[in-house]
Amino acid sequence: MDMINQLEEIEEWLVLVMIYFNNLPMVKICNDLNFSKVQIYRIRKKAIENLAKVKNANR
Repeated sequence: MDMINQLEEIEEWLVLVMIYFNNLPMVKICNDLNFSKVQIYRIRKKAIENLAKVKNANR
């Protein structure tokens, strides 16, 4: 969770928390954030890329 808290974009943080920590269904995430599934998947992909950068920066 420490690495996720280092994400700069709140949308990325929200999507990762909702998917991986809260285990919410995609439909609920889309409705809560008012994004399409495609947008959520893009945000998730970018968030994972940014997590890798955070991990490398903390080495």
